[in-house]
Amino acid sequence: MKTILGNVDITLKGSTRGTLRRDFNHINVELSLLGKKKKRLRVDKWWGNRKELATVHTICSHIQNMIKGVTLGFHYKMRSVYAHFPINVIIQENGSLVEIRNFLGEKYIRRV
Repeated sequence: MKTILGNVDITLKGSTRGTLRRDFNHINVELSLLGKKKKRLRVDKWWGNRKELATVHTICSHIQNMIKGVTLGFHYKMRSVYAHFPINVIIQENGSLVEIRNFLGEKYIRRV
């Protein structure tokens, strides 16, 4: 069993989806790799109160989402809706720039 202590830093590498790196050294937990091939990760928190023990599940969820993002990827479908002020959304430059006009009646053009 290998234990990762002190500077808790996790790096995940995927095939085509890139690399994710997350630093967990601000939380006092113990991460250990289990199994013969070191493919299982265990997160331990010793003698913590209720809020500190809740961070264990949060770290596990972050790591699971990182693994899912590197291996499978995420796909979001978004819609723009409005109630009073009609919003104009324009996609430009081959989908790399989105202009939002008349957001909450503003004259400012938001470019994302």
